[in-house]
Amino acid sequence: MSKVLEYKNFIGSVEFSLEDNLLFGKILHVNGLVTYEGATLDELREEFKLAVDDYIEYCQENGIDAHKSYDGKFNVRIPSELHKKAAIQSIKQGMSLNAFVSQAIQNEILSKEREISIVYEFMQKRVETTIQQNNKSIDIDISKKYQTIDFQYQSTSRTN
Repeated sequence: MSKVLEYKNFIGSVEFSLEDNLLFGKILHVNGLVTYEGATLDELREEFKLAVDDYIEYCQENGIDAHKSYDGKFNVRIPSELHKKAAIQSIKQGMSLNAFVSQAIQNEILSKEREISIVYEFMQKRVETTIQQNNKSIDIDISKKYQTIDFQYQSTSRTN
């Protein structure tokens, strides 16, 4: 289950207020704050799409880059023991701590992409197998019907 909305290469959050009985969110990773809300999930999705379209139009009219730029730097707070283990591991691998962390993040992302690819390939093979099985079943049914028709034709030919 996804906890974000996606549209035109933009991602939006999905949050709720029990107090106001309302769903709401904001477009993530953009310059500025763009929010949307809805009473139902379908309404929230639609409002998200409208907000994205409006934001894109605003950016185009004002010559603004719609997506937030990243400089490749961010602070990460991790437990000190994990920091120590990462530092030791990076030294053992002959790389800087930054390179080690970058590689770890990249491996995690690639791992998720591979999982998605494997699931897609599996589903594609299942669909192909099902289609082949259905085609064989149809071929058998057609073959049986032609045999029946041929038998009936031969029977009627003999009686005439």
